[in-house]
Amino acid sequence: MSRRLRVVVNAIPAAVPVTGIGRYVLELYAAIEALAGGELEILYYDGRSLSPRPPRGPADVRGLSLAGKVYWSLPARVALPIRLALHGLRERSFRRLSEGADIYHEAAFFPFRAAAGVRIVQTVQDLSLQFHPEWHPAERVAFSRRHFGDRLKWASRILCISEFTRGELLRFDASVADRVAVTPLGVSAAFRPALAPERERVRARYGLPREYLLFVGSGDPRKNTKALAELAARPGLPCPVVCVGWGGWVAPGAHGRVLDLGYVPNEDLPALYGEALAFVFPSHYEGFGLPVLEAMACGCPVVVPRAHSMPELVGDAGLYYGESGDVEALGRALARLAGDEGERRRLAQEGIRRAALFGWERTARLTLAAFEAALGSPAGTR
Repeated sequence: MSRRLRVVVNAIPAAVPVTGIGRYVLELYAAIEALAGGELEILYYDGRSLSPRPPRGPADVRGLSLAGKVYWSLPARVALPIRLALHGLRERSFRRLSEGADIYHEAAFFPFRAAAGVRIVQTVQDLSLQFHPEWHPAERVAFSRRHFGDRLKWASRILCISEFTRGELLRFDASVADRVAVTPLGVSAAFRPALAPERERVRARYGLPREYLLFVGSGDPRKNTKALAELAARPGLPCPVVCVGWGGWVAPGAHGRVLDLGYVPNEDLPALYGEALAFVFPSHYEGFGLPVLEAMACGCPVVVPRAHSMPELVGDAGLYYGESGDVEALGRALARLAGDEGERRRLAQEGIRRAALFGWERTARLTLAAFEAALGSPAGTR
């Protein structure tokens, strides 16, 4: 870049239990710092203040999860005013703190009102709130409907994390087409086939069964974890299912053959992937599907629906079973894979090769190009 830029990024998703969007912020900006740290002044907004360092997630994930479940149990008429009040407080502080910034990168849902003259680059992760409100708490849907569509106009550039998400965004609002770029996500070098001692340590730490299927993700309804509980309740499932991730507002489903580990440290994930018989991802709707990419990078065969972003991400390196809601087809695919060691080895190697095509450095370069384009274009209408 031709001059040093001041970039402010909404890093609130990295200040809470880190799921997909938080991982996106942390990995993307680590890559941006490595590529162009001397040309940028990057400041991270954690909901209260700006810092030159990204926020750290909470030490007590269980306490925050409990608070979240209490909040999500409230009726929408009570929860929505709470969310609006918190948003208002954050927006007022953000507008003041963004004075003097060149670029504001909104990495999560929709942008805050920034100081005058600041160019906004907005990342759209997916359009599930817009097209599938049934998978979200009613207050979150109402909150999004108040702001998302109108605030798309504020962005000088809009980043979509897959071609699928780009298509969904244009289905929602075709007028933004000339401001959209696709910036696929990447996989960290930490996700690679784990060595035997690390796999043994993780197996002992979590008391893992000899063979298991793995799911990594939140318990949100669109992730369709209920399909795993349905499978586990039927005869014929080749082995238990291990679920990893923050529970969100829905539990994975209770059954003796579903082991819910909850939120685990990132450093344990490669071994969890590596020890699994297969990674199963029955999600109804994904903007990208980062855990699938991580599983492939770790040499774990992936079983996914032929839907949403999965073909774009997986290519020919995974086992497809049909529509996400077809539990019968999923069960048949898993039984077939469990009985074919040669096919598992083949998919593991194909997955490693496929995952190597996705790197955070590429995402960073595409994002930096969007920053440059934003500076050369008019500010969005606010």
